[in-house]
Amino acid sequence: MQINGIAKQLLNPLSLGQSNPSSGSSSPIAALDRPKATGGTTGGAEFHEILSRYDVSAITPRELGDLAQELHGAGEITDIDLRDLNKVRADLEQDGIDSDQPVDLTSMLEKKLAQSTAARDALRAQKPSVSASDLMAADKEVAEKNRQLEWIRKFALVQASGAVGIDTGA
Repeated sequence: MQINGIAKQLLNPLSLGQSNPSSGSSSPIAALDRPKATGGTTGGAEFHEILSRYDVSAITPRELGDLAQELHGAGEITDIDLRDLNKVRADLEQDGIDSDQPVDLTSMLEKKLAQSTAARDALRAQKPSVSASDLMAADKEVAEKNRQLEWIRKFALVQASGAVGIDTGA
């Protein structure tokens, strides 16, 4: 039992279910153990029930937006997680994918992550002539793509398991 964690929750009960906003990061895997704002834990029956209605290997941008809104409305994901998932939808539409055209999100995000990583590595190779802010922006882009891909992989894992509980080992 972690006394410090309990004390922090008692001192700031509104922090339940929220990521550390100053870090700007939220791990989908860590979210399985994170308390929900409504009192349960993410990854519960409602989370699985919502995911059971979607297929991330053939999901439309419109469906992705609906999925993100449903999970957020149920308190299953944070505001930061919602932003990351909505950014995926916006990226799809910016890439010219029709709002009703199915895509394999895992494959698409793996490609985008590889592109972002390669671009960041190319900037790092030019380090003396590249500004620190450009390097930070590239690192931020890679981190964002990693978070997005983690969520989609988690969704795929839940779907592959037949929407039964995932043992996180916690």
